[in-house]
Amino acid sequence: PPSRAFLCRTNINAGCGAAEYEPHSVGETAKGFPTFGPADGHIASGSLPQFFAIDAQSTDRWHLSDIVDRNVKFGWYYTTAHKTTKWEYFITKAGWNPNLPLARASFDLTPFCVVEAGGGVPAHGPEGTQGPAKEKHSCVIPADRTGHHIILGAWTIDNTGAAFYNVADVNILAAAPDPDGWTNVGALAPSQSLLPGDSVK
Repeated sequence: PPSRAFLCRTNINAGCGAAEYEPHSVGETAKGFPTFGPADGHIASGSLPQFFAIDAQSTDRWHLSDIVDRNVKFGWYYTTAHKTTKWEYFITKAGWNPNLPLARASFDLTPFCVVEAGGGVPAHGPEGTQGPAKEKHSCVIPADRTGHHIILGAWTIDNTGAAFYNVADVNILAAAPDPDGWTNVGALAPSQSLLPGDSVK
């Protein structure tokens, strides 16, 4: 799903302030979330004043990207690819309040997905390269999350004290897995009325 800042750049989100022109700089602050990192209320902006406009929070403030499959892939585009320790993905709690400023209390503070990098450069080329990630990150959205949620992606730089934080506003439409292992494949539309004692194959 695209980040809030990227959708500002493409004018799908409006009223974004500086994030519309410099989405690649949004969210740059200290690494080590949740102990360190952006302040509560400024998680989307990375506590950078020029990007405070994207910290606004309500049920209908930002475009929601539909997620129809709990198996998702996160892709990053790097304007400057840094040596990387890891990426972590956090999601808002079941029952979170989208009308309150984003804070640590909004999120599960254990990431639902972690991808280790071991200090490697995540793009094709040396450190400083611009371009798409070598590979996307395959993650699974927790089964108990449906509807409006926010995913927080944290990209931790290996050779500095910085990380980049990006939020994505999503609408999770994917059905939760059945506890007995069954999978919902859709609704059945009968072509004729069924009577007691009839069977369907």
